Amino acid sequence: MSEAEVLEAVRGDTATEADIRLTTKFAHWSYEAEERVFCQLDDPKIIQDKGMYFLPFDYGFNLREVILGPKYQPVTDATLKEKLEAAVAEMVPCTVRSTRPAFRSFNVVFQQNKKLSKEI
Repeated sequence: MSEAEVLEAVRGDTATEADIRLTTKFAHWSYEAEERVFCQLDDPKIIQDKGMYFLPFDYGFNLREVILGPKYQPVTDATLKEKLEAAVAEMVPCTVRSTRPAFRSFNVVFQQNKKLSKEI
C-alpha cells in the first residue's frame, strides 16, 4: 500500500503533495524502515489514553517487531502486562528484542545475553 493510499484510507480523502512530504523520511534514516501517518485526532477510530493517541493496527499496518530500548522499564501492572503480551501474541509474526548501550561506542545494540534481555 502506498503512502497516498494509507493516507486516503485513514483520512478518507486524497493525499496532497504536502501530506506526502510530511510522511517522507530523510534518506539518512531510511534504514529504520518506518512509515509515518497523520490522521485527525477526533476520528472515532483513534484511541486516546492519558493524553496519548493511538491508531489501531489495520489499514495495512502489521507490527513485526518491538524493540525495547535501554531505558525501557518493564510493566509492573499485571493486568496491563497481560494485555500487552496478548496484543503482541496476536500480531504473528512479531518479535520482541531488547537493546543496551554498546560497550565501546555511542551506539545502541541488541542484547545478545538472553539472561539480561528485558521482557514486556
